[in-house]
Amino acid sequence: MNSQIYWALSLYLNNLKTKQQLKILHENTNPDFKQIARSLLTSKRINNSSSQITQIMETCTRDQISIIVITDPLYPKNIKNIPDAPLLLFAKGNLSLITSKCISMIGTRNPSMVTLIYIKTLCTYFDKSSITTVSGYARGCDLAVHKRSIGPGTIAVLPHGILIKKNTIKEHFNILYISEYLPDFPPQKYTYIKRNRIIAAFSSATIFLEGGEKSGALTTLQAANKYHRKIWFLNHPLQKNNNGIRQVMALKGIDITFLFTSITKTGCRNNKEFSYIGNSTFIKITFSDLYLKWILLALRD
Repeated sequence: MNSQIYWALSLYLNNLKTKQQLKILHENTNPDFKQIARSLLTSKRINNSSSQITQIMETCTRDQISIIVITDPLYPKNIKNIPDAPLLLFAKGNLSLITSKCISMIGTRNPSMVTLIYIKTLCTYFDKSSITTVSGYARGCDLAVHKRSIGPGTIAVLPHGILIKKNTIKEHFNILYISEYLPDFPPQKYTYIKRNRIIAAFSSATIFLEGGEKSGALTTLQAANKYHRKIWFLNHPLQKNNNGIRQVMALKGIDITFLFTSITKTGCRNNKEFSYIGNSTFIKITFSDLYLKWILLALRD
C-alpha cells in the first residue's frame, strides 16, 4: 500500500485541506503526509477511517484508476501552481497526455452548426501539431471536442467521479479522464464550477467556442483570467447563441475568428468541401498553416 496516497486520502476524506496544510504542501517538495495527517486528525479529534481508505484504493486498482497526489511528479504542473489545487487527482486512461502541450476548448451545450464546423477544423489541425485538447465532457461543444480529437488525444475533466457515467463517447486509447472526486461521487451544482477551474488551469490558453450570457463556460474564463491564462473566442455571424462574448471581451479575450477563412454558399450539395448548416446554406471554413504557427507560438509558456 502506497503510504503517501493512504495519508493523502485520509486528509481528503476528512476535508482537512486547510490553508496551513496548503502552505506546507507548496513550500515542501516532499512533505510527510503521515505527520501532517496525524497532526490535523488529532487536533480536530477525528478518527482515521482506514477501512474506507483501503476500499477506495482497492476500487481504483480494480478499475485501473490512478491516484495522483499533489507531490507526485506526474501531477500536472499547471494545476499544481494554482492556489486552490486539489490535493488528489483521480485519472483513468492515457496518462502520458498529462505532460503534453494542451489547449482548453469550452462552450455551450447547444452549439450552432457553424461552431461544430469550427471545432472540426481546429481539432484537425491540433491533431497534426500534437496538441492535446482539454474540455469538460458535457454534451454539446465539450463532447464535440473530445470526439474530434483522435490524434494526440483529449483530456476530459469531470465534475463527478470517474465511475459515474453521464455522457458516453466511443472509447479510444488517447483519452484521459481526470477528476478531483472519489470514483463514485455524483455530480453536484458546485462541482461543475470547481471542475471549470481545472480546465482553465490545464492549458496556457482557453478557446470560448460559443455561449450565451449565462453560459457556465464563462466561469472557466474567469478562472483562466485569474490564473493569467490566454483567452480566445470565436465570433461568427451564423452563431446563434454567442452573447457571452461581451463578457469574454471584458476579460480581454482575443477574437481569433480572423485566423479562419469562411465562405458561405447556397445550392452546392454536391460539393464535399462545404458543410450544410441549415436553410439551404452551406459553409466552408479553412485554417492556414501560417495561423497555426501563430497559435503554437502563443501556446508557449
